Amino acid sequence: MIYNPVFEWETLRNVADRLFSNLGGYQTSGYDAAPANLYDGKDGYLIQIAAPGVKSEDVKVDYSGDVLTVSVKRAIETDSKDEKKLLRSERGNYDFTRSFSLSDDIDIEKIEAKVMNGLLLIHMAKKPESKPKKIEVKVK
Repeated sequence: MIYNPVFEWETLRNVADRLFSNLGGYQTSGYDAAPANLYDGKDGYLIQIAAPGVKSEDVKVDYSGDVLTVSVKRAIETDSKDEKKLLRSERGNYDFTRSFSLSDDIDIEKIEAKVMNGLLLIHMAKKPESKPKKIEVKVK
């Protein structure tokens, strides 16, 4: 086998990309399969995960020990009910698991998830005592 230094650098770059790409959350499988955005609002947090073609029954959301874990398993049907023959398939099965460390100001009883327009949306309400409170200052 011929030594290829470019291949070695490319492999090192891929390892570094995986190491530093998930700050704020970590992904246990399906690298780059499910990019996510995290938002902090006054009423709670929102996680948006790209999940094209995913149905609600494909999604599993678990909360344990301040970690929210999202698993998706989407299988593409290759059998056609009419008499079409599949010649080429570029859309494969879509499986991933993402985990996010949560802060302690989340009301775990009010975690909601839904699939909409190719996104998996997870809303996590903040506990009432952690919401900002406006205090009026009186001047005499």
